Amino acid sequence: GVLPWSLVTWDQAKAACEGSGKRLCTKSEWSYACAGSGNNTYPYGNSYNANTCNGKDYDGIPGGSDDDVTLPTGTLTSCKSQSSLGGVFDMSGNLREWTSTAAGQYRQIMGGGYDNTKDALTCTFDFWTETPDSFFYNLGFRCCADSN
Repeated sequence: GVLPWSLVTWDQAKAACEGSGKRLCTKSEWSYACAGSGNNTYPYGNSYNANTCNGKDYDGIPGGSDDDVTLPTGTLTSCKSQSSLGGVFDMSGNLREWTSTAAGQYRQIMGGGYDNTKDALTCTFDFWTETPDSFFYNLGFRCCADSN
């Protein structure tokens, strides 16, 4: 129910997760949380629906022009993964997310943001990497925890 943290570097995201006793998710953890054991294309299923998650096709502020903005987490209750983790919100759209997975000197980013089209909103979209000192309005992070 709060706006996710954006404009954060990889080091800041890592520190925030560690400060809460967690860690940045790996690329494979992120993908599993999104796609679930059914290996869905999108967190909610295999067929794209423009109004399910906060991507470019969704109007974040109804009325007037099509506004592409970050929304508070869980605003779109239908944008919830069907994974065995009990469902995770906003794995598609809203913000792209840093992961702990390295790609050379870069870090892997998963998911699509509020300004991405359907191809970048899938659970497997991993085209995007950045240097750890990068930060953007459409980039945030998600923390994971080890189960005991």
